[in-house]
Amino acid sequence: MFLEKLNFLFVENEYFQNNEGCISSVSFRYNYLNNVPAGVLLLTSLKELVLSGNNITYVSDLYRGLTQLEILDLSSNQITSVPGEIWPYMYTLKDLYLSGNKIDHASLSRISYCTSLEVLVVKDNDIQYIPTTWKDLTRIRVLDLTSNKISVVPYCIIRSLTNLKTINLSTNNLTQLP
Repeated sequence: MFLEKLNFLFVENEYFQNNEGCISSVSFRYNYLNNVPAGVLLLTSLKELVLSGNNITYVSDLYRGLTQLEILDLSSNQITSVPGEIWPYMYTLKDLYLSGNKIDHASLSRISYCTSLEVLVVKDNDIQYIPTTWKDLTRIRVLDLTSNKISVVPYCIIRSLTNLKTINLSTNNLTQLP
C-alpha cells in the first residue's frame, strides 16, 4: 500500500483490522501526518513501514506491536526523541532510517535491543556521541552518522561491529579516530 503526497486521506481503522494478515508493506511518504495512523499499528504482520517526509514529532511506544517489522523509515520528520521502551519489541528490525530529524544520542542508547539490525542511517540529527551499547549491534553492515555532532568514535564499538562494511562519519566534529 503506497499513499504518497496526498492532501487529504481518510482511512478507517477497520480497513487495517480487516486486512491485517494481507498487508506487509505500507508507505505514507511525503504527506502531512503528525502521527502514525493508529490502524497501521494494528498490522502485526507488517514488514515495512515508510513514514518519511511527514511532520511526525514523537514516536509512540505503540510501535511495540509491530513485532515482524524489518524496515522502518522515519526520515525527514520532526522527531526529537524515541522512547527506549520500543526497541526490545523491534528484534526483527533489519533496516532503520531516522535521518533528518532532531534526535539525540540518549534516544538511541537502547537501540542495541534490535539485535537483527543491519542498516542504521541516522544522519542529520543531534547525536553528540555514539552510545557504547551499540557495540552489541554485531550484525550492522551499514552505519551512517553523517552530519551530527560526534567528536569521538569509541574503539570498543568499531572493534565489536565485525560485519561493518560501510561507516560514514562525514561532517561531524571528530577530533580523533579509534
